[in-house]
Formats: sequence, C-alpha cells, structure tokens
Amino acid sequence: MLKKPLSESGAQAVELGTGGFPSKAHANPDELLNDDSKIRELRDLLEKYNLHKERL
Repeated sequence: MLKKPLSESGAQAVELGTGGFPSKAHANPDELLNDDSKIRELRDLLEKYNLHKERL
C-alpha cells in the first residue's frame, strides 16, 4: 500500500486500467465517455497530484 501520493514518489504519469485484467474499477470507460463531470473529476484528481494520464 502506498503511504504517499505517487507524485511524491517520482511518478509523472499513470496508465489506468479500463477493463480486462485490471478491471474498470478505477476508470470506467462508459462513465468517462458519457459523463463530462466524470472525466473532469479524473482530470482534476490527476492535476491535484501533478500527474497526467499516459493512456486509458
């Protein structure tokens, strides 16, 4: 378990699973594609920790 944000560990980007093996628990593509507030929420969270999404 992480004890501090990824950005404090040196990470600059994240790759979020959207189905298959990693499941869609962290990034549900149906929600992100159909609800502007959900994608905005994800962008805001990544920005808060100075991260960007590498890919979904």
